[in-house]
Parts: sequence; structure tokens; C-alpha cells
Amino acid sequence: MRKPELVALVAQQAGLSLAEADTVIEEFTAQVTLALGRGGSLTLARLGSFVVTERRARWQHHPRTGQRIEVAASRGIRFRPATALRQAVLAGGAL
Repeated sequence: MRKPELVALVAQQAGLSLAEADTVIEEFTAQVTLALGRGGSLTLARLGSFVVTERRARWQHHPRTGQRIEVAASRGIRFRPATALRQAVLAGGAL
């Protein structure tokens, strides 16, 4: 599903215009980005949790040359699906 399809579905289900539904989705995306950008987490019931993870700096070996390479510390995002979402996807049904 792409964004225009999602906007149309949200508009239909919530009784909103397409422009209003697009605004809601844009604001939701912005708020998720802000929450995770501050290093926090976001939990949505029946959907799951978005968590910022920290990776420490480490050493690795280059596979061709065998030379040691330092990999810098970094941050990543992890999504942990809720039980309801996991069961719905595995069963092929809806929430």
C-alpha cells in the first residue's frame, strides 16, 4: 500500500476529506520522527513499538584484505510488533 491509498482509506473510515486525512498522516509521521529523533520510543497499542537502539563502536576485518577497520558508533531504529499485529499477519486476517 502506498500513501495515496492509505490517505483514501483513512478518509473513508474516519469521514474526513482527502486533504484532512493527508494532514493527519503527515502530522502523525512528523510526531513519530520527533519522538524517535529525541532518542525516545513510541508504543502504539495493537501495532507495536518503535525503539531507538545504540550500537557501540567496534572493530571488524575487511573480508578481502584482512585489514582491521573501525566501525563508528551509530543509532538505529527497531520495530517490535505487538502480539495482535503478529497474530493477524500470521493468520492472514485483520486486526
